[in-house]
Amino acid sequence: MDRRRRARKVLGSLLILALALSTGSVMRPAARAAMQAPQEIHAIKWDFPPKFSNVTVNVVGDAGHNLAPYEFWKDHFPKAGITIKIIEVPFEGVYEKEKTEFVAGSGAFDVVTFYPAYIGDFASNGYLEPLDEYMKKQPDSVWNPHQEDVLPPFREMYNKWAGKTYALTIDGDAHLLIYRKDLFTNAAEKAAFKAKYGKELMPPETWDDWLQIGAFFTRKKGEKLAGQTLERDLYGSAEFAKRGFSFA
Repeated sequence: MDRRRRARKVLGSLLILALALSTGSVMRPAARAAMQAPQEIHAIKWDFPPKFSNVTVNVVGDAGHNLAPYEFWKDHFPKAGITIKIIEVPFEGVYEKEKTEFVAGSGAFDVVTFYPAYIGDFASNGYLEPLDEYMKKQPDSVWNPHQEDVLPPFREMYNKWAGKTYALTIDGDAHLLIYRKDLFTNAAEKAAFKAKYGKELMPPETWDDWLQIGAFFTRKKGEKLAGQTLERDLYGSAEFAKRGFSFA
């Protein structure tokens, strides 16, 4: 493959990272019941037909477990005539490294592992190759990524740009809500919440609940919380949303 063309079009794989909402874990009764219901699991057997002759595929991503999926198949790649070369980059340097090589047109990478926030930049600038036609042309026995098994938010929001598929999810984490049970069971806080909002203080089930509870527990230094005087400001909710990191 011409390296200049490869520099412009890179097959993308996508890493999905979790956001943790911190304010133990909440699960609605319906969701809990669904998890407890019998589940049917299908095993898929993959084969790598020998189609290439000593082809080297350069894969870049953040060092560590996020590149593990390529290790899962390391014994199978040679059967297809493929050598996988992993280029590990420090976590905080993934975007800069990939973007620099794209702009320079170096053709250094064939497959890139990146975070959802980057797909707009990478796809709209023509750095990535759309995967839709590849998925249509290849028979299931050769390649079927089973996109119907991928949760819609990952499949539609994080793998696509402008209606085209540019990436495949390799790590889709769960969103968690952590709350302080000691505050939710405190008699004084429960009474104050009911007096203010006319309902019981319970873990949130909707975003409106979450906003309301966050506002309720936001206090200034010197105010009371569960009978104790606060020595510093308290925020009713907190999210991991450092600017420039993944979704932020």
